[in-house]
Amino acid sequence: FPSHDIDEKEREKISFVDIQKIWPLDLEHLQKIIKQIKKIVFIEEQTANGSIFEFICRYLIGNKIYVETASLHLPQKYIFDNGNQDELLQKYGFSQSSIMNLLKV
Repeated sequence: FPSHDIDEKEREKISFVDIQKIWPLDLEHLQKIIKQIKKIVFIEEQTANGSIFEFICRYLIGNKIYVETASLHLPQKYIFDNGNQDELLQKYGFSQSSIMNLLKV
């Protein structure tokens, strides 16, 4: 979504990290990032099972690292819908307003 829709004060509080794959993940770098933040928001176009959200939450819990998390992902069900990507993302809750609500600290 367009970052110009976020007011300047809020934009200063947000960092985006684009993780393309779960493994191998640089866990040392991840810990450095997590020490600087209050909340991690995961936005994934897949189900929570086997997701980066699940992987990182297990890592956080296993290492007794406590940070607020929020996740937006597809429901855990077979999806057989027609439409373009934007239409399907809207249908399953990936709207700009949903994402903005998750980003609130």
